[in-house]
Amino acid sequence: MSFLRKKIKFYYFILLTSLFITFVYNLKFLKILYGNIGFSTFPSIYFFFAIIIAIISTISILLLIFGQKYVLKPLAIFLIILSSILSFYNHQYGVTVDEQMIINTLQTDVKEAMDLMSVGFFIHIFFLGIIPSVIIYFVEIEYGSFKKDLLIRLSSVVTAFLIVAVITFANFKQVSFITRQNNTLNQHITPLYTLTSTYRLAKLSLEGESKFIKLGEDAKILKTGKKTIGIMVVGETARADRFSLNGYQKETNSYLKNKGVFSFKNTISCGTATAYSVPCMFFLNGEKNYTQKKAKNQSNVLDVLSLAGVKTVWVNNNSSCKNVCTRIETLNIITSSGGEDKNTILDEKL
Repeated sequence: MSFLRKKIKFYYFILLTSLFITFVYNLKFLKILYGNIGFSTFPSIYFFFAIIIAIISTISILLLIFGQKYVLKPLAIFLIILSSILSFYNHQYGVTVDEQMIINTLQTDVKEAMDLMSVGFFIHIFFLGIIPSVIIYFVEIEYGSFKKDLLIRLSSVVTAFLIVAVITFANFKQVSFITRQNNTLNQHITPLYTLTSTYRLAKLSLEGESKFIKLGEDAKILKTGKKTIGIMVVGETARADRFSLNGYQKETNSYLKNKGVFSFKNTISCGTATAYSVPCMFFLNGEKNYTQKKAKNQSNVLDVLSLAGVKTVWVNNNSSCKNVCTRIETLNIITSSGGEDKNTILDEKL
């Protein structure tokens, strides 16, 4: 790769990297943005490219501030690999990675992680992640003296900040209108949205532990003279509007229908991410008031049942209970049955 041995000044390298990330990994965002504003008038064309310039400037600021002499290449490679992964799931499934998705990813197990990978995933990462990273590795970056580089960085950062500020304030009404029309638009900006989500999550995790609040200490069992066993199965997320039990025209629940089951239609889902939805499911103060910090630092439904005298057991046959069973008896049947692949005896265990 002798053609890559030609030195490139660090500020040109930063600009080219920012351009590459903006145009290669943000196609979904640009498509949605174009769908919202179109190119029918000059103001809409101007606004479209103004947003692009703002994204390029923001990525450049990130590289200028944190990408010092021996850190610039590793940081650029990290952003390239991260962006290639994020763009794959964004393009293929429309998935964006926010705080809850980051928590879910960190808490997932190997089997669940492998289920998310495919041949297409590895091809995408190879061409849009590995190859650009190899090119960056072989590129020679030219730096000047410390004082000169510092002056260039400071002036470039100030310029980029001014560009972002001017674009934001000059187009504030249009930005507000677009975000109201599509309030998830900013989530598709790769990798900036995920990086800001990571920052918010890190900031939250550094906050001091709150005092644990015990709820439902006055709960009691009604004496009926009859013992009752209740089993609640926490399963995977499913689309309620695709259940024939709920009125969907196509027959999708023929087996369940023959079992005479009852469908609870007046329910809502806390979310599709396990790390978020499971604690929310057992939260005592309602879905609208739910935060993961509150759920972690107060009693949940299982705690209250156990405190009232109900023998409460969490039977785990997948990943984990996401901290909702930490204060009650837990039976891990994956471990006791020899692994998740030995699922032929899980029913007997239950």
